[in-house]
Amino acid sequence: MSNFVDWLKTEWAALEQRQGKKYSARQLSIETGLSPNTLYPLLKNPEVKPSPETCHKLATFFNVEPLLVLEVAGHVSAQDVTGTASEFNSALKRSDLQQLLFTAQELSPTEVQLVQQLVDRLRVKRQEEATQSNGSCVPICARVTSARPATPAATMRKPRTRGMALRKGSSTAPSTKTRIGT
Repeated sequence: MSNFVDWLKTEWAALEQRQGKKYSARQLSIETGLSPNTLYPLLKNPEVKPSPETCHKLATFFNVEPLLVLEVAGHVSAQDVTGTASEFNSALKRSDLQQLLFTAQELSPTEVQLVQQLVDRLRVKRQEEATQSNGSCVPICARVTSARPATPAATMRKPRTRGMALRKGSSTAPSTKTRIGT
């Protein structure tokens, strides 16, 4: 049996003991927000690796650290978990990041993804700038992009004219005037 299945069954048994009732696999999957088709293969085939999203849902439901579940599932190593936890703790000491975290609580999951993408882009840009300033090798795509000046024609898009097509044989667009009550 895999470490993940052992962990899941242990958490499941602890939940049943706390609640004083038995949970079927179907009930557990519904409670955790997973499809039974997601949970059953994990229980029946220990070699099946749960997705990170599944790990996060289980971690939230069982009220444990998501990194722990990701480690047990084999997505991250114990060394990664330790390093990430210490980085997280040091980041939480920054007042500006604390404020950002409190503000971000109001965001939808989609908005959080957009913020994460922006942060990832900024991190990549900073790494590229550091690489360039150190005189190290710059990726070919960065050299090609920076060597080619942006022209106004290349950056402008042709405006859309959907719904404004001319009628056959007509030289003007259809009238947009409307008559008000007669």
